[in-house]
Amino acid sequence: MLQLIKQPGTGSATGMAWSRSASQLTFVRKGLYDTRGSKAALMLVIADAARPVAGQYFYLSWSQVSLVFRIGTLSGDDSLFITPWSGAFATCAANFVKDLNRHPELSKNFSISLLNIASSKAYFLIEALDSGIAYNLATTGSTITIDGATVNTAGTDDVPLDSYSVTMDVVMTTNIQVEPEDTDLIQLQAVGVADKLNDQMQLAIYELPEIGNAILASELPFRAFSPFIMPRAIGYGQLVAWENYNDTTKKGLIAAYGDLREYLPVRILNGGIALANYPVDVNKELSNQAIKFLTDQDREKIIGLDQPEWLSIYIVPDDYTIHYKVYYTDGSTQEKTTAVTVVNFDTVLCIPAGWQQCGLGALHADRTASYYEVSIYDESQNQEYSETFTYIIDTRYFKDKRYFIVRNSKGGWDTMRTVGANKLSSKFTRVTGMMALDQDSRPAKGTIRMIVAGEEQSWTMRSGWEMGPEDVEYYRQLLMSNYVAEIMMPLIPDSAGHIFQQVFRSVIVQQDTIDIYDTQDSKWSVEWKMMYAHNETNYSKIATAIEPYFDSVLEFHVTAVTTTTLHILQASNNIRYKINGKIVTPSAGNFTLVLGEDSHIIVEAEGLIDFQFDVPSGYMVITPKRIASATLEKLYLLDFLQVDAHYLVSRLPRLYALTHLSINTADSGFLTDSILIAAQALTRGGIFALSVLSLASSTPTTKGYLVKTYLTGFAITVTTL
Repeated sequence: MLQLIKQPGTGSATGMAWSRSASQLTFVRKGLYDTRGSKAALMLVIADAARPVAGQYFYLSWSQVSLVFRIGTLSGDDSLFITPWSGAFATCAANFVKDLNRHPELSKNFSISLLNIASSKAYFLIEALDSGIAYNLATTGSTITIDGATVNTAGTDDVPLDSYSVTMDVVMTTNIQVEPEDTDLIQLQAVGVADKLNDQMQLAIYELPEIGNAILASELPFRAFSPFIMPRAIGYGQLVAWENYNDTTKKGLIAAYGDLREYLPVRILNGGIALANYPVDVNKELSNQAIKFLTDQDREKIIGLDQPEWLSIYIVPDDYTIHYKVYYTDGSTQEKTTAVTVVNFDTVLCIPAGWQQCGLGALHADRTASYYEVSIYDESQNQEYSETFTYIIDTRYFKDKRYFIVRNSKGGWDTMRTVGANKLSSKFTRVTGMMALDQDSRPAKGTIRMIVAGEEQSWTMRSGWEMGPEDVEYYRQLLMSNYVAEIMMPLIPDSAGHIFQQVFRSVIVQQDTIDIYDTQDSKWSVEWKMMYAHNETNYSKIATAIEPYFDSVLEFHVTAVTTTTLHILQASNNIRYKINGKIVTPSAGNFTLVLGEDSHIIVEAEGLIDFQFDVPSGYMVITPKRIASATLEKLYLLDFLQVDAHYLVSRLPRLYALTHLSINTADSGFLTDSILIAAQALTRGGIFALSVLSLASSTPTTKGYLVKTYLTGFAITVTTL
């Protein structure tokens, strides 16, 4: 298995890289050998009746290392101190694992865990992290009583490799809180160079444009900038490596390098910043400096009263206050604050900043505003988190005023205004078909018929005068952006009355050159061309509509074997059901399926908390295909003839909000062991809410019972029906 030893942005804890800048991923293959080596393992068994007491000791030795651990006796090295065994036996056993893991040399080379407590005995496994005879553990000279069931598995050395290379598939996603979405697969190749002196092999992969492009391919988050959205501007990588050695191929997942959700923390912002402008990593904990917004706009920006604006910023979990401070022409000021809490790491917070958007005009309708400032304040740190952004209000009238939203080079969102005269031209395309000449053919119908007519609208846009050279330079952000859309005016307010769920119309910037005009009195203007990304094929006026937003998506395949009635219970703010592609509404909480056929059921909801499918009578078979929700707490699949649990096994370790999982089925092939192990992986991630796990009647194996005991130790109620 490969181990990541360097990731982009190692200058700070955030590990951030900008997608089009040169970055380096370095992997190391510890040891030049593979396939036939094994890891040494030592099991310590300590009985309740023979608890270690103060003054006793035991040795652990391997290779050139020999450690002596003493019970209840402080030595010069606290890491060799073992807590005396007093109190509950399970608590003593857990403390014993913690004490051993505290020693840096031991924990660096071995994994130490409590396997089980049974028959008043505690079973501890000490397993080498690397293979080879150098990690063979031994206990010598011990005065504590170690039960005779001790098992010592000797490690063996690997076999030298004649050839080695690795091919990596990088699965990129923009959302790790729920089911991975907008993923793409990128193949990277590297050939390992043997470093025999250091007994390792290094693989260096430079440049991340492919990964950045995969993230850039994701769509604009069409929650349409409702209050404080977190755009999908961070990319995460999950590497699957095919290691090729001695004409043998082995596939393995490279995961768990500092990220609890098994995604490599390659945090790649969704931008295209030039290498010369590569920014310093964002890490508020290491610096008292204000964090900059993700934009290269002038920090004193001229805007219209109706101009929609957003400010994006990379932010850490905490409680914040957004400060809006208005300065009036009579010298007075007025402030407005809005509280926001960020709970997820790697968040790009996007806040509204326009005059009308934020309801700033209602603060003092009888006064004339000159400009206003926007900043973010960190409540827990009692200090400014962000820099201050100033907007200068422009009240002039413009006949041809239009606004565009642009994904900028740093992954944020900028608004660009054009006030110059623009010109529309349309290109029409037609597709005709030849009809057969027959006895019914008449001149009134003809034999050549129109099949499709389309219109491609092209606009010549002009920025308007009175721009500075810096503004002209900033227009490159629009011309090189991967996403530009026109903001459809007027703004559409939501129920809160001051945040806008806005409609965008995607455009394609067309020309290869840009015309920049300069006059003798230092006035500047930019001319550029664009077309709408959607061609019209209908010549009636098309109304715009906003697609409803759902943050939870569940997908199932259900086969009706002997009954057609499927019952549902759910707790959600807003929900929609689709069966075989059609939107349906349950009748009295029931769906009627077609007997003997497979139904594809999609459940889309906002704020989904509880969800239950059950079969009132008869037999049905269910296969979960997708569970994408950061809010789902309780999931019940009850009284099904069969439940295919393969997807649940892969998904469960990432459902951090889940508190109850209940699956009631008579299916003897149900993957009880695998579900238990998946729940165990969830607890090992350190973040879990699971408290009740109720599984099918299929009997767990011995290993399953051990895991069940482990979960019970985390206060998780585990029952097998």
